[in-house]
This record gives sequence, structure tokens and C-alpha cells, in this order.
Amino acid sequence: MLPAVSLLSEVSNIDFNIRQDQKESAHPAILFKYDSQLDSLTNEGYVIEIGKKTVDIKAAGPQGLFYAVQTIRQLLPADAATSNSELTLPTGQIIDRPRFEWRGKHLDV
Repeated sequence: MLPAVSLLSEVSNIDFNIRQDQKESAHPAILFKYDSQLDSLTNEGYVIEIGKKTVDIKAAGPQGLFYAVQTIRQLLPADAATSNSELTLPTGQIIDRPRFEWRGKHLDV
């Protein structure tokens, strides 16, 4: 299992139908996929396509899948793990990548 797949289940405490293959599923599913065509997004970039029944997460590398999981976490309601109601995400497409190759901090004293 990809590290990003297990991360999403662990941090959300929700039993999602998470898949690493492209077989059709009768139930809503989250599909994780490495896509070498996404090299232009860098290793940390990703594409999330949210449809009515599926969430497709594509990245060129594992870092991209990690950051995609962080975005999915932000889209979920705060009480998603304890709520008995059906979870919904807004449909659409998210394409994200870092603007710069490095991460930094600014400390103003």
C-alpha cells in the first residue's frame, strides 16, 4: 500500500474505499495513481479530480500524493470521523504545485 493511502485512513480515522487500481467500483472510491505525464508539476505537485462517485488523485511522485492527502483532509468536515452523516466533497479539479523548489521560513523579530 502506498504511504499516502495509509496516511489518509490513519489521520481521518475513516474507512474509505481507497483503491490503487482503475477497476470500476459500484461504491464511491478514492483512486491513487502515479502518473509520469505529470513531471511538469514537479515531485510535490498533484492533480485531484473530484467526481460524483470517485476522487482521482494523481501525482508524479510520493511527495505529490502526500500533499494531495493534506488537501483532501482540508476539504473534509472537521467532525468527519465522528459524524454519522454521509460525507460529500465539492466536485471539481485541483491542480497544485509549489511555486519554488525550496521551502523556507521568515522570522521577524
